[in-house]
Amino acid sequence: VMKRIFQIITANNWKINFFMLLTFSMLSCEINEDDELANNSLYAGLFTDARDNHVYKWVKIGEQTWMAENLAYLPAVNFVKPDSTYSHHYYIYGYDDTNVEIAKTTSNYNIYGVLYDWKAAMKACPKGWHLPTDTEWKKLEKYLGMTQIQADDVSPAYRGTDQGSKMKNTVGWINNGNGTNISGFSALPGGFRFANGNFGFVEDFGYWW
Repeated sequence: VMKRIFQIITANNWKINFFMLLTFSMLSCEINEDDELANNSLYAGLFTDARDNHVYKWVKIGEQTWMAENLAYLPAVNFVKPDSTYSHHYYIYGYDDTNVEIAKTTSNYNIYGVLYDWKAAMKACPKGWHLPTDTEWKKLEKYLGMTQIQADDVSPAYRGTDQGSKMKNTVGWINNGNGTNISGFSALPGGFRFANGNFGFVEDFGYWW
């Protein structure tokens, strides 16, 4: 399955995201956690990737700093087929050619960024940023209100309560799926690429390394 890179964390304990969508759980802080989250989301800014001068939004959530949009680094673009687990592959949802400049003009690239296989994802982060570890994901989930038991649970299809809603963008999701985005994470449903080369579930699901 091809997944896209969303959020990244800086070298000083800041994180990026691998995140399935739909529901997560939230609790947060003492008196009014939503107000606190909203205040934390004011710690935001812009970051420029020196490799291609692409400007990204970032947001501080708790003690972590995440990119607030999907990574769009595209050094090459591959045909939808064939597949490979050994090469660095980059895809744009719905695009089946190898012209990088044309790929960058597509609406899916401009809205959702790039789909990366694992090999590409491991090399795609800008300097000073990295893919989040499972521990870093859990730290985000717990800041948004999950208990440690919920964050450690890998058996259910979904876990938590309204954490997903607090990470999802307020527009862009179909079937009444928009979130509150109180965290500022701004998750969008960019879909993914199946191993057989087909794309699916744009505007409905999002997956992050």
